Amino acid sequence: MPELGCLYDSSFPDTDPFEPQAGGCCSIFPYFLGSLVELPITMVQDHTLWEILRRTDIELWRRKSDWVIANHGLVNLIVHPDYVRSPDRLALYDELLAYLREQVERQRGWHALPRDVASWWKARSALRVDEQDGASRILGSEEAGAWLARASLAWVSERDGEIALEL
Repeated sequence: MPELGCLYDSSFPDTDPFEPQAGGCCSIFPYFLGSLVELPITMVQDHTLWEILRRTDIELWRRKSDWVIANHGLVNLIVHPDYVRSPDRLALYDELLAYLREQVERQRGWHALPRDVASWWKARSALRVDEQDGASRILGSEEAGAWLARASLAWVSERDGEIALEL
């Protein structure tokens, strides 16, 4: 895929125990494959949810999205048009979209197009932290462009088994 010159791809699930060869990339965060940004599929796919697990609700999607959000990851879902052709399934998909919109608003998340996530991830990789006189600041190359102005510095640590984030 990196040889095609694409900015991003979504070929790998974070985990998928229902495939003939179970596995996944084990990440809820974008990552690089050469110059390509891989945006992992972090949600149960529609076929698995409806055809294999025979679910008639979105509870698995809700629980997984809540976990990904709590861990500051990427909620990335693929829904195939042929699986949302019935009114019942289309209603479930609408319910999921409403739920995710509510989460974005409540959690102050970023509802973005894949190309924007990939552009940000590339720009982010070009940023660096500079420390002078006890103060830290973010520096970046010209390719970071507008993303540099939107970046913020945060310190992450583990506290009582939880991720602690300080801006």
